Amino acid sequence: MSFLQTEKWGEFQKALGADYFKIGGIFVFKYKLPFNKHYFYIPRADFTNENLKNIINEAQTMNPVFLRIEPGAKNQKDALTASLANIGFKKINQESQPSKTLILNLEKPEKEILSAMHHKTRYNIGIAEKNGVKIEIKKSLNKEEFEIFWKLINKTAKRDKFTIFSKKYYEKLLNIFSSSAPEFMPNDAPLIKIFLAKLQDEIIAAAIVMFYGDTAVYLHGASDYDFRKMMAPHLLQWNIISNAKKSGFLYYDFWGINENKWPGVTRFKKGFSGKEIEYAGTWDYIFKPIWYLGYKMFKKVKNF
Repeated sequence: MSFLQTEKWGEFQKALGADYFKIGGIFVFKYKLPFNKHYFYIPRADFTNENLKNIINEAQTMNPVFLRIEPGAKNQKDALTASLANIGFKKINQESQPSKTLILNLEKPEKEILSAMHHKTRYNIGIAEKNGVKIEIKKSLNKEEFEIFWKLINKTAKRDKFTIFSKKYYEKLLNIFSSSAPEFMPNDAPLIKIFLAKLQDEIIAAAIVMFYGDTAVYLHGASDYDFRKMMAPHLLQWNIISNAKKSGFLYYDFWGINENKWPGVTRFKKGFSGKEIEYAGTWDYIFKPIWYLGYKMFKKVKNF
């Protein structure tokens, strides 16, 4: 089960102004729309035709404009596409969660994991070590560290052309998912570790990693382009992989690849090897067509 289908993620979404509840054991998130309207969103849940129909029927009683889902089944795109279309869902291009990712199996020995990487990736890990880059693992960030992370992720987003969340989002994320536990173990509630790459005590790269169930997930990353020759992101990722494996996790999810939208980031992630995974994407079930059209027009104007 994904960390997106947990009580803790619900608490996080509520802290950001959303609401959540369960239908048939599946977490449903409620988001506000203009004119006192709302829609429902279900991320990374496992669906059957029967439970989806039950969800639609129950959701309809709560008067949403639409229901948005992103199924959690891996590499079943064709079967799910036919099934969801038959039920009445409409495929959309607006993704909340990435539809493609890369998952690394951590059950193999570290030497095998390292040898399976692209030779340039292994080389760059060594370069970072020779350059004196050090990795620090933290369960929370102090105010100064957070401000550095915020500046880094803004620079990285502009450089690599991806959208980031608000400052409040990251503050709430770290606050709710940080832990004072001595070590994160599989099957506990979802928790976060922050990995910092430092050069002479200066933070030059950072990563926020979610640990839950049997999987560690690379949620957010940032690096300082001025220090690109230090190869800190490569060593940072290797330390995340090694730490997750030593902590008992079986998989590492790089959380999103897309050759067209993020060519540089995708190339970087693929250097660590791993299996490509594709989800069925994002689907809407429309309850109120006129309001839904208004919502789409509003989004189009807002993003223009």
